[in-house]
Amino acid sequence: MHWGHPELLWLLVVVPVMAPIWLYRGRRVAWAHPRAQLWLPLCPRRVRWTRLVSPALRSLLLTLFVLGAAQPRIPDPSSRSPAEAVALQIVLDVSGSMGEDDFPSAEGKKTRLQAAKEASRYLVSYQRQEGRADFIGLVTFAARPLDLCPPVNNPETLEALLQGAQLQGLPPESSTNIGDALALAVSLLRQAAPRHKSLLLLTDGEHNVPESLVPGALSPVAAARMAQALGIRIDVMYLGAANDAEAQQARTSLQQVAALTGGQFYDARALPDLPDVVAQLHRSAHELVETHVYTRNLELFPWLALGAVTLGLALLAWESSWGFRWP
Repeated sequence: MHWGHPELLWLLVVVPVMAPIWLYRGRRVAWAHPRAQLWLPLCPRRVRWTRLVSPALRSLLLTLFVLGAAQPRIPDPSSRSPAEAVALQIVLDVSGSMGEDDFPSAEGKKTRLQAAKEASRYLVSYQRQEGRADFIGLVTFAARPLDLCPPVNNPETLEALLQGAQLQGLPPESSTNIGDALALAVSLLRQAAPRHKSLLLLTDGEHNVPESLVPGALSPVAAARMAQALGIRIDVMYLGAANDAEAQQARTSLQQVAALTGGQFYDARALPDLPDVVAQLHRSAHELVETHVYTRNLELFPWLALGAVTLGLALLAWESSWGFRWP
């Protein structure tokens, strides 16, 4: 049950205050008659307890008025409607190379990590602006992946975590382990509630974590095959350089990752408008799924109002007849 104005429920404390006042005043109400003792033999014994009826009715009437003013309502199960929602895991590269300030922007050069965090914040902001029930999580990685947040429906938390994401600047911990990061994100998405799941990888380079540092690290392609087997789409936003052999090798590997899972590869440096591309990526990842979203409530106010009117009429009838006490 929900209340439209729950703050009005504090008025219920007035009921136990007024009840004894009504009881005391009721004892003083009498029918003035010069020879009232002549009528005493005709008074039934129940007159003694009838003085409790009027205060009780008044207390109940005041309670109904307060409850009605607070507007109680119950969600209507028959009005449950489908809501647009996905589970999306952001995989953010925080390796040392992401600190290079060579990413072009309208304000001048910014670091690759700043551009990646900006794109991620755009993605999270759509959830808040459009009122979607999305579940979005965050994994950061350098040489080792870190689960900062599984997919949750809490954009404020995601924005705070993105703001606090920092570079891993000292080698060999500043190397890039894309494969294990993707594998961790896939594992988190498997546990998410929505049926439709996707993953956004933001990185600037190739998978180059030393075998001596992380033995048995998965390759990006192997992690992509895991996602493919589970029906999880991987979109890749590339923020690295585009004019050297190492960058071209990284691009080729990341394009293969996206293609294996039916995702898209975006070169962030070649994009005319980053927010528009992020919005397109966000829309393409959605499908309709059934969630507990109620579009209608059963309002209890009319029933309480009807009860209050009925009780008021009963109180008026009582105090005009049986409730009128002999002296």
